[in-house]
Amino acid sequence: MTESNRIENKRELSDSLEKEVIAFLNSAEGGVIYPGIDKAGKIIGLEDADEVQLKVKDRLKNNIQPSCLGLFDVIHESHEGKDIVEIVVASGSEKPYYLKKYEMSEKDYGFCCLVKTCKQVLARLEGIENRTITKITPRERINRNLWNRVALREAVINTIIHNDYTTELVPKFEIFADRLEMTSAGYIHPGEEREDFFAGYSIPRNKTLMRVFKDLDMVDASAPACPGFSSLIPVTRTSFLPDSSGRFSRWIRMR
Repeated sequence: MTESNRIENKRELSDSLEKEVIAFLNSAEGGVIYPGIDKAGKIIGLEDADEVQLKVKDRLKNNIQPSCLGLFDVIHESHEGKDIVEIVVASGSEKPYYLKKYEMSEKDYGFCCLVKTCKQVLARLEGIENRTITKITPRERINRNLWNRVALREAVINTIIHNDYTTELVPKFEIFADRLEMTSAGYIHPGEEREDFFAGYSIPRNKTLMRVFKDLDMVDASAPACPGFSSLIPVTRTSFLPDSSGRFSRWIRMR
């Protein structure tokens, strides 16, 4: 495979991977990277192509900002009896892309508009925490995400949109060994009963915020509040916890 302005050969995975991917993301046409092929185009092969695939996906999800999820594909191929990996990178729509630090701090998610915060939380949960579970059967290899992506997205957006910001409390996302919990500060909207909520009757707490998210095509204002994602993940629970006054706040648990 001869190198060009859109093809990069790598004898093995190196520390420069992210920089090469970023260059393609910021270009007009994207490009392809081939670990397992040297600069002269000779197929060297990889000892463990599956491990290289996992490392590539993990590094690109964690180390590049804005999120490049959906803009790359990592494919295991075999040529001349040797295993290589093909990394196909598309041109990004949120240029410029750049390396980000490995540690995540509070300021990465706060002190900015809620739309940006929502996108950052989704990028973290969908791209990093939503691990892929693999089951190998005699006939095929089955991959599935830990959480249903559609249900996860809806739960995150609902948690942010329906938070009561007059309490000066912010939405909370907690990841445990056996579950993901999302907490919206506040109480059931006046006039709405728990039975109505679970039946799918929704009264937006923050109507202006709901309209902004709807205008950005991030939410369907006419969609039911609860049945949408509970039907996708049967073990997802939305609960109402009483406080000392007998009122209820809301939290969502996803196993």
